[in-house]
Amino acid sequence: MTTPMKPERTPKLPKGEKVQDSPQQWEETKAKIHSKFTKLSTADIEGLRGHMDQLTSKVQKVYNYDKSRAETECKAFNKTLRT
Repeated sequence: MTTPMKPERTPKLPKGEKVQDSPQQWEETKAKIHSKFTKLSTADIEGLRGHMDQLTSKVQKVYNYDKSRAETECKAFNKTLRT
């Protein structure tokens, strides 16, 4: 008898960690980033190269948010990736 496989979950990422468990996972994450932060260009998102800790500075710059607001927006977004 074989053990059923568990569905793949997005792991919780500590600060500075990369989304690189699989190329497919990063592709899905990029799509979610683009959907949430529509002002970020494809180059902005590609430039992250999976380093989610850099998302805050990109959002702050492109949206002209102060650091606190950018952090709040990105923190809320990161929580959606973990569910």
